[in-house]
Amino acid sequence: MGTGDVRIWHETYHISVKDQETVHTDMPVFGLAAATRRVAVGHGTGTARQRLGR
Repeated sequence: MGTGDVRIWHETYHISVKDQETVHTDMPVFGLAAATRRVAVGHGTGTARQRLGR
């Protein structure tokens, strides 16, 4: 049974835009997807390497 506490884990990394990916499911477009672009996972985009164009 949960304690009712909310825990937040935060990490900061300095990377180039072309090297980042954020994965969300069943969520509205926000965060990096709203600030950059959204790429749906499907045929030809099933791996991070494919989605990042590598």
